[in-house]
Amino acid sequence: MSGDEAYCRPSAGGGARSLLAPRLRPTERGRVMHVAITVNGVLREADVDPRTLLVDFIRDHLGLTGTKIACDTSQGLASNGALHAVQEAFHEKHGLQCGFCTPGMIMAAVDLLARSSEPTDEEIRHGLEGNLCRCTGYENIVRAVHEAAEVTR
Repeated sequence: MSGDEAYCRPSAGGGARSLLAPRLRPTERGRVMHVAITVNGVLREADVDPRTLLVDFIRDHLGLTGTKIACDTSQGLASNGALHAVQEAFHEKHGLQCGFCTPGMIMAAVDLLARSSEPTDEEIRHGLEGNLCRCTGYENIVRAVHEAAEVTR
């Protein structure tokens, strides 16, 4: 685990239910919830909006950005709200599933297409080697890279 990833466990006194038990209180900005959690062996406490996801608390409030947002497939390479051609191809060809492997797959595909404008299936599979996907079986990912190659030629 790298230095900015989080290892979380509930504070003394119970499981996850007691960890995030709603203790809402009104403030001038609306209602907040007090959260107490042990992260990497350090007790952290904060008042947050009740809709705050644990992963957002860890990444945004604690600054531990190594914590992955597994289902967040929208991050990276977009420019002024427009998706990069590889991102668009992954979307169009259903190369996205849970999103955990997607950033690595997309970055590897961008690198591959910078080196080869018409990669073969074998070159694509080799170029994506090392990125593990447990959801897609890779077929749609390979199709997405071919689509991105065609669009960017």
